[in-house]
Amino acid sequence: MPAGSSARAVSADLGCVGRSDISVLEIAEHFAAFSPMGVSEVRAYLWPQSIEAIEAMAPVLAALDGR
Repeated sequence: MPAGSSARAVSADLGCVGRSDISVLEIAEHFAAFSPMGVSEVRAYLWPQSIEAIEAMAPVLAALDGR
């Protein structure tokens, strides 16, 4: 980490990707909301830890790439 910079951890439970009550766009907007706060890296802990969870995250990442 560069001198003079600081890091902080923020936790946000967005539930399971693929749930019917939260859209891909809503998850992408939650991640994008960190940018104006100066956050340059977001780490997602996918649950369940499976290939399906990783594949379900692909549209979220595509939505973020389109911003």
